[in-house]
Amino acid sequence: MISASHDAVVQRRIHGAELLLPLSHALPRIVVDHPFYDSALPSFASFLRSATAEKLTIVDVGANVGDTAKLISAATGADQIRFICIEADESYLPLLRRNTAGLDVSIHNVVAGATTQETHAAILRTGRGTSSISVGEEARSVVSLDDLVGNAQVDLIKIDTDGYEAEVLRGATRLLTQQSAPCFIELSPWHIMTYGKVAPAEITTLLCDAGYTSAILYDNVGIPMGLFDLGDNAIHNIISYCLVKQNFYLDILVAKDRELLVRFYDADMRRYPKVNWGTH
Repeated sequence: MISASHDAVVQRRIHGAELLLPLSHALPRIVVDHPFYDSALPSFASFLRSATAEKLTIVDVGANVGDTAKLISAATGADQIRFICIEADESYLPLLRRNTAGLDVSIHNVVAGATTQETHAAILRTGRGTSSISVGEEARSVVSLDDLVGNAQVDLIKIDTDGYEAEVLRGATRLLTQQSAPCFIELSPWHIMTYGKVAPAEITTLLCDAGYTSAILYDNVGIPMGLFDLGDNAIHNIISYCLVKQNFYLDILVAKDRELLVRFYDADMRRYPKVNWGTH
């Protein structure tokens, strides 16, 4: 985020992409310590792109400063993707526009929610490059993904709203049920309970109701934890673990086509170091 007017803008190279970021943004420091952080989604987008001759359309809810769009473009080729970027926090917009300059992108400064309406909300900023939506006094436009996307064909949906994910999913019922776009969602149980005011299991319930069956789980530094059935109790046990372990959360890649995730998982594991457990 841009925490103050004097927060200098710096250029950093992250996963092959040149990004303009506020000096206070945590992303460069995290990637230094955790080199697989923010790498799974670009890898999956590249995997999808390799299987089709068509240009992909990606909906990016919680676009922040445009880091997701820039990282995916670096992985797939900038001319291969169309982005629909949604960002509620206006403080990110200048860098979002600069980082996505030259890309095929539409930018929407709205809250993605369950219904299209005017509401009162507040943006709660962390000072590390993230923000959450909460009840407040400032008038803001809320738009459902169903209304914003309309009849456009979507190939991939990313949702990272620090707790507001259930509201975003409720506003995408038609999109999720009528299309088969995989979804990549940040699932932070603490944020979902604190700001979304729902149980974390609501996220998996909404996805299952829309026809999603399978998921790859990643820990909060980008390491895959395994391929699961979306209704598996193991996922709920991991969510409970997240609530106990401070600052731990998940990224979850879900799809209706389990075989798609199996092929991606098998191919993507080559990016990670092999562990020799030895023999017993």
